[in-house]
Amino acid sequence: GGLDRPEAAAAGGDGTVWVTTARGLVGVRDGAVVATVAALAGAQGVAVAGDGAVVVADPAGRRLVAYDPPTGRRDLLVADAPLGSPVAGGHLPHAFSALAPDGDGGVLVGANGDGSVRRLTRAR
Repeated sequence: GGLDRPEAAAAGGDGTVWVTTARGLVGVRDGAVVATVAALAGAQGVAVAGDGAVVVADPAGRRLVAYDPPTGRRDLLVADAPLGSPVAGGHLPHAFSALAPDGDGGVLVGANGDGSVRRLTRAR
């Protein structure tokens, strides 16, 4: 309770539930807030990777970010994600309907609008 407009949630292996809200990414465990990442306000999709990193879709910032809870470090996974029509030139939709790590270093993004799932990988 008390979260400001929760959008998406994902459970971590340690019992923390990560929720995207209007104020940012929030970690909740045993009914108490244990972490807040305000720089990710406006995030829509969230998933917890096998290594414990919390992957967040931030369409307002046109990016996917990985947050490491023990260190607080944030790594940019995808920058300048092309937002727009999901059928025009393979662009991502304005909103992400689902987000999940694929187990091979990429991120699967559900494209609401055309019913597709797209795999994004880190630029090397």
